[in-house]
Amino acid sequence: MARKVMDKYSDDPNYRFLLERISDYFAERLKNDMKFYESGEFRKVSLAAKWCPSLDYSYDRVTLICESIAKKVFPREMYPEYEGIEEAHYAYRVRDRLRKQVLVPLRKVLELPEVYIGANRWDSIPYNRVASVAMSLYKNKFLKHDRARFTKYLEEVKAEKIKITAGALLPHLMVKSSLNRPGGYSGQVDDLQWKRMVEDLSKECKLRNCMAVCDVSGSMKGTPMEVAVALGILVSELRNCMAVLTLIFKKCSTEFLKLPWKGI
Repeated sequence: MARKVMDKYSDDPNYRFLLERISDYFAERLKNDMKFYESGEFRKVSLAAKWCPSLDYSYDRVTLICESIAKKVFPREMYPEYEGIEEAHYAYRVRDRLRKQVLVPLRKVLELPEVYIGANRWDSIPYNRVASVAMSLYKNKFLKHDRARFTKYLEEVKAEKIKITAGALLPHLMVKSSLNRPGGYSGQVDDLQWKRMVEDLSKECKLRNCMAVCDVSGSMKGTPMEVAVALGILVSELRNCMAVLTLIFKKCSTEFLKLPWKGI
């Protein structure tokens, strides 16, 4: 596998360019994040450590990208301890150093839910730090393994004591989740994330005197219908927009819906 990757890197300039640019980005972000980490400014740490491939896992095995990132985070010319050692030994040492001194501490301060889930520490998950996509993905697991704490968190969000994240979720994914939800507290997550998204977008909304017209039919089952309905609801709920959603169904039947209602 490693030989194939090295051959592709040598023979394919487009692949080589892409890999180098990606590793450049990760290296720069990780170095900046380590500065924030060392100065105690944990809130400024980005999610680069979360999305950086883990050493020797599937993505790293088929790209060897962690070696490229490690060499840029710990360049030989800036670290005297690597002077004169063989390339293979240098690569091994900086890869190990990337894991121990960069990824592990950064992932710890990020308080990623995957770390707690993997360790079966459900009662320690900081829900106010869980990213929007992870919240949507793991909400049912949170209810199953840590129901009391998670429902308390949702009640506090509902009471506007704290906020729930929604920035990375696309509107149609929330609609899809709400259509498939079993109800109860799982459904509350969808509603609360939708509300947060509408609030955030309302601050930047430039629309005036508009009406959302949503044309759907039975042949649009799945993503096309979810996208159409989601954008129709979203535009209708944004501040300074006429709170009316017009749904045009097959055979030209039309129905006017007043918004907003309580949740999606």
